[in-house]
Amino acid sequence: MRSSGVSPQWSTMSIVSATQTDLSLTPLGEASTLTFDLPGFRDWIESLGGESAIDASPALVELLQVVRNALAHHMRVVVQIAPVGPRDEDISEWRSQLQQLVEQMTPELALPSEPKLLQARRNAEARTQLLQEFGALTGDQIGEQHSQAQNRHALAARWRKEGRVFGVPYRGQTLYPAFQFDAVSGEVKPSIRDVLTQLPRNHMSEWESALWWTAANGWLAGRRPVDVLDDDPVAVAVAAARLGAPREL
Repeated sequence: MRSSGVSPQWSTMSIVSATQTDLSLTPLGEASTLTFDLPGFRDWIESLGGESAIDASPALVELLQVVRNALAHHMRVVVQIAPVGPRDEDISEWRSQLQQLVEQMTPELALPSEPKLLQARRNAEARTQLLQEFGALTGDQIGEQHSQAQNRHALAARWRKEGRVFGVPYRGQTLYPAFQFDAVSGEVKPSIRDVLTQLPRNHMSEWESALWWTAANGWLAGRRPVDVLDDDPVAVAVAAARLGAPREL
């Protein structure tokens, strides 16, 4: 790759010694240098019959992809094509050069470490288990049960802001775990507000707050807050307060 020293989008990239494995690239027996800018590249594709015709030739498909990727970063791309037959040994060299070009144009990525991947996987599993075990309601569903207002999801949003319920983000919407609501009446359990008041939620994400309810808790003899809530809501509130209490050294 060569750069003229100006910004990448105005530089020219030269792809050297690309191998001709399709006679439609250049006249038989002749070497060729093709220079593309974006409009010219589109015209060249049309001159070959469009992308549907190009798909029939593996050589053209490879060349098309390389040039398209290069034009994303360079104003002009120069391709030198050597006239060789499809069985020529240089095909392997061309594929090697192609791979090198692809690697050069692939940005460096900060890949997550194995511990981070493991933690993310466990977190995703815990979220899935919470939703599958207890179910959840959308803001609209809550509004349908408790409000006659036209903007029905506004009720759940207001309850959430007041600390009466909590929600979690899920695929572009907010879900409200169903264990916050009485199974018979559908009303919000009053004890939810008492517990949420004690949780240090300003230091927790929404999902961290939610998963606290379904994790074994040492202050509850290893039981989960969600399992103790109906029988002993005070104990759950105390356990929530313990989470935010300063630790003794």
